[in-house]
Amino acid sequence: MIDICFAALSCSCAGSASGVSIRKRVSVAIAAAATGFSLLCSPASAVGIKNGRLEECKAEQNCISTSSIRNASKFGAPWSYLPLTSDPKSAWNSLIEVLEELPDATIITTTSNYILAEFPGFPRGIDDLEFLLNDKEGVISYRSCSREVIFVYPFQQPIGDLGKNAKRVEDIRARLGWEKLDGGYR
Repeated sequence: MIDICFAALSCSCAGSASGVSIRKRVSVAIAAAATGFSLLCSPASAVGIKNGRLEECKAEQNCISTSSIRNASKFGAPWSYLPLTSDPKSAWNSLIEVLEELPDATIITTTSNYILAEFPGFPRGIDDLEFLLNDKEGVISYRSCSREVIFVYPFQQPIGDLGKNAKRVEDIRARLGWEKLDGGYR
């Protein structure tokens, strides 16, 4: 299987040859599609806090987020640490400790209310995992998103991550013993 970065999909492509016109890259991608090779596209996965929230998941991303309220398949219920502690700093430190215990986690950034960690992605690449603390409400928001999305011709749906992002955040929540704020729905 040959991977090709398809520039026409408005993706940020790592390792694309400089000096090669978009027309040539598109021609190569179209030729690859016509012969049945796979297409690899690596969309920019925005991380960070925007307007006090984490980003929602785009339709084509392998992702789960508490901010994806318009896409039920990408939505994950936020968590509450209040049943175990009323101290947001203690809860936040517990979350950092759990992340540090995970063998495949690399913590990139921690602040008093934001964490960014990286994990190996599936089937390859890197997944970004973000947490946001709302200490006034006792709520933790999160977003776990694969940086790479792989499309295989002739299908227009990306190859899924077999629920790896969702399983990862659920595993972390279970280790902490925190509640999902899902109204009892499972």
